[in-house]
Amino acid sequence: MLAAEKMTFMLFNCSKCLKGRLYNVVNSSDIRTFSKSSKSKESSRPSNFQYCVDLVRKYDYENYLCARLYPPSLMPIAFAIQAFNVETAQIGDIHFASDIKTGLIRMQFWKDSIEKIYEGSPPHTPTALALSQCIRKKKLSKDLFFKIIDARYSKLNADFYKNIKDIEDYSEDTKSSILYLFLESEGITDKQVHHVASHIGKSQGVVTLLRGLPYNSSKGRIYLPRESLLKFKISGEDVMRGRKQKEICDIVFEVASVAKQHLETARSMKKEVPSAVLPLFLNSPPKKKSGKKGKKGKKSGKAKSPTVIDGISTEEMSKEQLEEHIQRLREELEREREERNYFQLERDKVNTFWEITKRQLEEKKAELRNKDREMEDSEERHQTEIKVYKQKVKHLLYEHQKNITTIKSQNVSALKLAQNDQSKSEKNLKKDKRALTTQLKEEELSNETYIKNLKKTNDEEISRLRADFERQAHEIESKYEKKMRALRDELDLRRKTEIHEIEERKNGQIHDLMRNHEKAFSEIKNYYNDITINNLALINTLKEQVEEMRKEKERMEKQMNEIQNENRRMKEPLERVKEELAVLQKQLANYEKDKETLRMTKARLKVTEDEFRALKWEHEVLEQRFEKTQMERDDLYKKFVKAIHEVQQKSNFKNFLLEKKLGALADTLEKKEAQLNEVLSASNLDPTALTVVTRKLEDVLDSKNSAIKDLQYELARVCKAHNDLLRTYEAKLTQFGIPTEELGFKPLESTVGGQALGQGPAGLVSAPS
Repeated sequence: MLAAEKMTFMLFNCSKCLKGRLYNVVNSSDIRTFSKSSKSKESSRPSNFQYCVDLVRKYDYENYLCARLYPPSLMPIAFAIQAFNVETAQIGDIHFASDIKTGLIRMQFWKDSIEKIYEGSPPHTPTALALSQCIRKKKLSKDLFFKIIDARYSKLNADFYKNIKDIEDYSEDTKSSILYLFLESEGITDKQVHHVASHIGKSQGVVTLLRGLPYNSSKGRIYLPRESLLKFKISGEDVMRGRKQKEICDIVFEVASVAKQHLETARSMKKEVPSAVLPLFLNSPPKKKSGKKGKKGKKSGKAKSPTVIDGISTEEMSKEQLEEHIQRLREELEREREERNYFQLERDKVNTFWEITKRQLEEKKAELRNKDREMEDSEERHQTEIKVYKQKVKHLLYEHQKNITTIKSQNVSALKLAQNDQSKSEKNLKKDKRALTTQLKEEELSNETYIKNLKKTNDEEISRLRADFERQAHEIESKYEKKMRALRDELDLRRKTEIHEIEERKNGQIHDLMRNHEKAFSEIKNYYNDITINNLALINTLKEQVEEMRKEKERMEKQMNEIQNENRRMKEPLERVKEELAVLQKQLANYEKDKETLRMTKARLKVTEDEFRALKWEHEVLEQRFEKTQMERDDLYKKFVKAIHEVQQKSNFKNFLLEKKLGALADTLEKKEAQLNEVLSASNLDPTALTVVTRKLEDVLDSKNSAIKDLQYELARVCKAHNDLLRTYEAKLTQFGIPTEELGFKPLESTVGGQALGQGPAGLVSAPS
């Protein structure tokens, strides 16, 4: 019990020290003194290391003092590693209750930073740059840094320790890893020394946990082992509220015993540790010796051994070492005096805060008593209201039960009447069913006889039609064979004359088409300024046409199936007739006809030779004209292509502007409609006046929509005419052997509102004159 009380008193004092460390309790003389001592050892320390020194001094003052006692070669490395430890430890303190996700991101940042440091591209932060210099110089192990980060990471995710073994593991991964890094930087690889560092690190970690218990409990963090809490039947609420002090002291004593055991183990192995390594294992600066001694102390002082500092007795020290030690003691004395003044100010401040808080507590207690009285009054009112509502519910239940009984009696009588009506209707339906079945059988018999008669008459009609069609086929074949021979001769002569006429006409038509094309493009350029399109009406008509054509297709398919069946039956007689016709045609071709044909052919050959000579001369003339015309055509073609490209660019740009304007107008229309609805609803107009205004607006909108549809139809018609004209021109170019790729024009494919233009019927293609 006495040990537990001592441990509680120790934790109280440690919590005061911990709270003092949270403030910037550092004087300027420390910086100046350290700068002077550093300048004597190194010419100029980089700003990154100075940042690490300031960070450790601000948030971990004890380790700052311990690092001051390290060897000069280890001091910058120690401050860099301790600054890294402060950075990672602060993540858990800051982000534990506020934002764990941000804390996890910060942990991942440090893990990535360590990776980048070992890759040679450290982040541009002071701590990372200082670590990078130390790691590059001393070749420190990357795994130890990762062990520290992983331990902090796991602590951030879990707010408790399962047992004391978890605390020891956490201390091993954090405190012991820092000591391992110190040993690595000094080049110490002795396993026995590392074993001592492991025990000291575990002891330091457990003590740090116990010292931070009051502060962490006030923040809602309980870092006592869960197993021990269950063993002594203590909840986290008891620890935060300060209840069950005896049990808490027992748990603290149990955990502190583990730290004591590790410390004793490390002390037992002290002989195996070199004296130069001992300053690395400091957990706090050495305590000052009391200056006041009694007479016995003075007498016995002569018999005592000389004071040992840094492994060297004062008798063995040189004058410079003693002066340096005296300067250090003076600095500590000055700092202790300033800290005493600071703590006195803090004590006065805490007393004033305590008085203010005491008054506020009394006021809150008075308010709490008033609230309790108000709660009692409201509870009484609530009970009376509950009684009233219970009585109302009883009355409602009685009326509800009464209504249910009346409705049940009414429904029973109605159900009986409905059952009687249902039985009568079933009897009538059965009679009707029997009559319909007899009528159906009679109709089936009559239909069978009628079908037999129809089949018989149909067979007779088919045989008669087959005979008539065969006779008509023979007559038609003989008749049209004669006509075909006469027409062939006549058409040959007509074809030659028509070719000459067509060539002349098409040459003139080409010039007309070019003029018409230029005219059409000028019209299109004028129309595009005011035209938008919506092919809804055209789509509806096309849908109706598609539906009609589908019906017509189904009807034609039925008719085609009937005709195919008929053709299959007449195929064999037709083949026999064709064979007989071929034999008869061969017999019909006689000698006189051949002779007449030869005479006509000779006369035609003479005429053809004369025509050939004339055409040859005309051909030479036409070739000269053609070359000249081709040059003119190339010039016109270049000008035409240039003009077409310009028109297309302008038209596409204008279409784009019109689409943008149309979208803007649609948005404006929606806004205006919303504003109009708000105005109408706010003005509270008479319904008749509202209908008149709405009708007028609808009339105006209908007129505008009809005008838009007319313009859209006109644009579709012009596009279709332009595309048809291009197709006609391409066909003629193909006919005269000119490649269509040289045309350089493309059909118009403008779209408005998701509908394609140029799909309507052609209305501007005129027949050639």
